[in-house]
Amino acid sequence: MNKYRVKNNEHTAVLIGKDGTEKARWRQGFDIDEMVQIIDEMPMRKAEIRERGLRCSI
Repeated sequence: MNKYRVKNNEHTAVLIGKDGTEKARWRQGFDIDEMVQIIDEMPMRKAEIRERGLRCSI
């Protein structure tokens, strides 16, 4: 909580990359499509999309 400056009494979602850095932050509700778009633009995710396709299969 200290590293990403999140207070105990606030609603905050923080998207953290594998390198430990903050990639995005939402203080109140967020749009899941926006989050997926941000993730899909990350280098490791782009490589995964090239190898496996756009979405996971069940």
